[in-house]
Amino acid sequence: MAAEAHDNENEDFNTPHLPERYHLTVKAKKRQRLKKQVLMAGAAVIVIALMYFLLSWAAGGLFSGMQASSPVTATGSVQSAEDASGAATMNSTGNTTPAFRQGAALTPPLPAGVIAPDAAVAALQAGYPAADYTIIEMDLTQSHGRPLYRFDIEPSSGSSSLSPIFVDAATGSFYSPGEETAGIPRDNAEQRARAAFPALGAERCTLTFTTNNNGQKLWEYSLHRGSHILATGTLDAETGEMIASARVIQPENRPAVPVLDTERALAVADRYIIDKNGGQLPLNMSRSYYEPAASSSGIVAGQYVFVYERMFQDIPTDVDGFIVTVDAVTGEVTGYTRQWTTPEHAFSASAQPDIIRREATFAVLQKAKEQYPEYVGGLRIISADIRWKNEVPYGTVPRPGTIPLAWKVIFDDEVIRADASAQPAVAWVDAQSGEFLAFEYRH
Repeated sequence: MAAEAHDNENEDFNTPHLPERYHLTVKAKKRQRLKKQVLMAGAAVIVIALMYFLLSWAAGGLFSGMQASSPVTATGSVQSAEDASGAATMNSTGNTTPAFRQGAALTPPLPAGVIAPDAAVAALQAGYPAADYTIIEMDLTQSHGRPLYRFDIEPSSGSSSLSPIFVDAATGSFYSPGEETAGIPRDNAEQRARAAFPALGAERCTLTFTTNNNGQKLWEYSLHRGSHILATGTLDAETGEMIASARVIQPENRPAVPVLDTERALAVADRYIIDKNGGQLPLNMSRSYYEPAASSSGIVAGQYVFVYERMFQDIPTDVDGFIVTVDAVTGEVTGYTRQWTTPEHAFSASAQPDIIRREATFAVLQKAKEQYPEYVGGLRIISADIRWKNEVPYGTVPRPGTIPLAWKVIFDDEVIRADASAQPAVAWVDAQSGEFLAFEYRH
């Protein structure tokens, strides 16, 4: 007969010699232990749920508090959380925009000795008011060991954005990278800019240090009153000489058409150059045009622009001359640009070309065909003029007789014409030897 399977759980109850009352007692105790285990398990689940809820609530409150206090405000607190786009944002008292991006370098703690971000914003808005300029982004950087706040801003009028504006993070003053190399310091440059337009009553002056393609160090300035730019200009940062200056015409309440005609405006420009330079200069007014102005009511009278080229032995120089603008309503000179860099002894002694125009243009076309043979069919000569090639690197004093007489040939092809942003090609051919002095032709 097969043996019955052994039941360990029911061993206490299957032992035959134990009395029935003992069996019942053991069963009751076992039920009581099971009930306690169930109650303890339920209590543990409840405790865990309560702890999870409390921790979640505490963490949520903490994170909310961090987010609420993180923007840069009038108290100077700095935001460390990131917004949905991955860039941090902050608010500034007086800023017309509700928030702007904060760079990663502004994450606390900030370097010792720097002013608070809200103080830097206030310094920026002293020159670029919140009503007129919108801050897009702010960050902390450095130049030559100098800590700087960097601002990307754009005019509220919707015109193109400005170059980055820097505020010295230690002093709160404006700064342009490299300005410590300028011979004319910032405060002196501002005095010169204001002195150029004393009658305008400018409330503030903004300055930017820059270097042009020729290596010349410059101060570019703007004079402001309220939301209006009154005047702009450029100073030589080494000598303080005024290179260019221009008043900005305020278009409101102006007639729709000019009061002055071109001839009267030209007479004003001629007289201004003579008065400004102490006498007659060898010039040729080579180009003029009229620029209307735009007001809230439509197009109104603007200004005339006159371009003068310096002449030497009745041949124009390539870069020396003047640009004068005249208000078409008042007859006042609103803009003046002067460039007069080449000493007379530097021009070549020979002013008679051995190479004629046809020979110069033929040589240019042949060289162009060699560079881009596939576009030979679309080559076109735009202009070919004989000039003094007098552009030299800034600060260079040309030796006697080294400025050559040359043919300046401007041309293009179908690729250049198809690209609105492309500049025509330029070639320089020596008028005595026929050699190429320069050839700039690229796609």
